[in-house]
Amino acid sequence: MGLITLSVQSQSYKCRTYLAEGAVLLDTLPVEAASISINPDVGFRLESDHRTITLLQTISQDSVEICFRSVSEVIHQPVFNRDVNKYTAGALRERGTAISPIREEEIFSFGTVSTFGAITRGVTFGNRQNVFVNSALNLQMEGNLSEDLKVSAVITDQNIPYQ
Repeated sequence: MGLITLSVQSQSYKCRTYLAEGAVLLDTLPVEAASISINPDVGFRLESDHRTITLLQTISQDSVEICFRSVSEVIHQPVFNRDVNKYTAGALRERGTAISPIREEEIFSFGTVSTFGAITRGVTFGNRQNVFVNSALNLQMEGNLSEDLKVSAVITDQNIPYQ
């Protein structure tokens, strides 16, 4: 597992001569698997550390020339923007969720007149790239506007859809 001579070397692509032993440590940095070439042509297996290769055949020569490209250490580290541990099955229970109560608000205030009704808005998208906007108002009123004036009304307004 020894280094004999240094033949060619650029920034990341290197050719070195190694003793023809079983396991060969190529570099301290990880090696790109597709860039490895061995002269003479010998079968090899790149180990899981991406730094060591194992020669699968024995050859008559005592040394082999191995060319390879070194890559950055961070290429084999997982990359993520959010911590995966926060998304486990129990993470929502640990964090706690608060449900805020829904409160009803009155849009119009008429004093002693009781009102009941709904305002509806709708948008419909068609399958031929057409859009319809629908609007409706249903309002029922009953009560005293003053001591002498009572009101009882049913007001309905349903617009024809805009296209």
